[in-house]
Amino acid sequence: FFAFMATVFITAPNIVPPLPDVDEAGQQCPDQRGWWFSRQDEYFNAHDKSTCAKGYQQSLEVITNAFREQGPFDGVLGFSQGASMLSLLCGLQQHQGQECPFHFDFAIFVAGFKSRSEGHRHLYDDLIQIPTLHVYGETDKVIEKGKLDRFPPH
Repeated sequence: FFAFMATVFITAPNIVPPLPDVDEAGQQCPDQRGWWFSRQDEYFNAHDKSTCAKGYQQSLEVITNAFREQGPFDGVLGFSQGASMLSLLCGLQQHQGQECPFHFDFAIFVAGFKSRSEGHRHLYDDLIQIPTLHVYGETDKVIEKGKLDRFPPH
C-alpha cells in the first residue's frame, strides 16, 4: 500500500506552553503544538466558545506553503485539533473555489470536532462536497461522543 503513496506531515506552528501533563513514563511532554488557541493566553480547549483564534492565520500560512512547496496532495488526514483545522480547510476550499491556495480531493477526520471560534462559523455553512471519512473512538475521553459538535459528512 505505501509503495503507492507518499506522506507529508505538517507540524502546527504554534507552540503550546508547558502543561502539567506528563507522559506514561512520568516525563513532561515536550514540544506540544497547536493550530490555534481559543484564548489569548495561548490555551486551547475544544469545548470553548470563543471569539479568539490566535495563531490561526500563521497556521494557514504554514499549510499554504506546504501545499505550494510539497504538493499537490490528493487528500489530507487530520487528527483531533488537526481534524478540526482540516474541516476549516474544507470550508475555505469550498468558499474560495479556484482562488483557494490549496486543493485536495478527499479528507480523513480522526477524532475531529467543529471549531467553536466565532470567526470560523461561516466555514460550516455548507456541507463538505468532497468525499470524507470520519473516525471516532467510542471511549474517547477528550472528544466524547455527543459532547461536542461534530461536523457533518458530505
